Amino acid sequence: MIRAVPMARVDPVAALRRVFSSSRAELEFAAKAWIGAFPVELSLAALGLAPTLRWIEAASPARGRSRPSALSVADGERAVGRAYRVHLLRGKCLPRALLQYLLHRRDGTEVHFIVGVRRSAGEGSGAIDAHAWVEPAGEGRPVAARAGDDFEPLLVRGARADSTGTTN
Repeated sequence: MIRAVPMARVDPVAALRRVFSSSRAELEFAAKAWIGAFPVELSLAALGLAPTLRWIEAASPARGRSRPSALSVADGERAVGRAYRVHLLRGKCLPRALLQYLLHRRDGTEVHFIVGVRRSAGEGSGAIDAHAWVEPAGEGRPVAARAGDDFEPLLVRGARADSTGTTN
């Protein structure tokens, strides 16, 4: 049995306060995430993962972007999380990671999209957890299990992917 790792719920008013106290780059990223949540979620539901990844990877960088965004991958993850907290859609890790992957690629930031698994704690020997996340590329290290989470990558997409997945 595969199950998604649950996401914590947050007070929408507190989430809005955090969004509006963010930097301009983070606020713009969160606004793009809020708008982009619908097409990503709809594509996943109607087409599945592989076709959704294909159109995300086919999307061209934003016009007029001469250099990558100054927004870090960690800041991007927080911005996507904040956008979903005030959204009608709640989004699990897969659509959130796909959306973050899309936005970073459009901003010119080299990133990896990763799907990994781990054994579930205390739920029998056959159960596993699945998780999706985004990591920065080009740090001179191979893509590895997410720090502290014990997830082993099964699918790696994006810049300079290693042997566990495919490259762009």
